[in-house]
Amino acid sequence: MSKCLRWGEILGVALLVIIVAVLRLVISFMILRWPVWGRIVSAMVDSIDVILIDLMHLGDFKDYHGTDKILDAYFLVLMSQIEGSRAERFAVIVQVADDLI
Repeated sequence: MSKCLRWGEILGVALLVIIVAVLRLVISFMILRWPVWGRIVSAMVDSIDVILIDLMHLGDFKDYHGTDKILDAYFLVLMSQIEGSRAERFAVIVQVADDLI
């Protein structure tokens, strides 16, 4: 059975999920340039992402939970890269990868 694209979807993915994911990916890079402010802004965007999705009404976000977990892992890996020794940074990456699997 073929699915036709509905309003607010790109390749079957809700447009709002794409918008919020891109927003979180781009803002998380602030951590590398401005560690304190990058963490604060990234945490705020992470906190309000579901509210943004609800306000936009651009499709269904029933599968956003998995996307949110991947974006959280990305955020944590970036945070780990600005502090600690090489072994500590590697340990965080391994732990996040293990949590995702």
